[in-house]
Amino acid sequence: MTDNNKKPDWKEFYNYRYWREEQRRQLTIVSNVYFALSSAMTGFTIKYLVDPINGSLFGCEERIFLLIGVCFNVLSLVFYVLLTDNKLKDYRETARMILDEGGSNDIRFRTKELGEKTWKLFSQQKMFLIIGIVFCVIGYAFLIF
Repeated sequence: MTDNNKKPDWKEFYNYRYWREEQRRQLTIVSNVYFALSSAMTGFTIKYLVDPINGSLFGCEERIFLLIGVCFNVLSLVFYVLLTDNKLKDYRETARMILDEGGSNDIRFRTKELGEKTWKLFSQQKMFLIIGIVFCVIGYAFLIF
């Protein structure tokens, strides 16, 4: 039987560990994208604000919105660091529990708190990024229009 004629292995498809690993991978990818967007928006805006030629074009309203946007983007970056640290702590604790030969229910119960904290930090990273982008867009819209 060739690979094309194989029946799908539904047991493996519905394997919980596979989907948890995929979820971790996607969380890492998305949080890295948020990090890139937030750091790029922060860097671009700060450079534009301190530039003697372009910075003189800003009025008070634009500066306020852009500075608030930078603050929220910096908060998003802080939550990225906290999220990354928490994920590493979660992986380290889980590996330690496995080495200590804890049962799977025991491990699941003890690491649930770290997993929930990871998702809360991710949500906060995303929220601050969105708020920061909105404020920066408003600031740049005042400048453009």
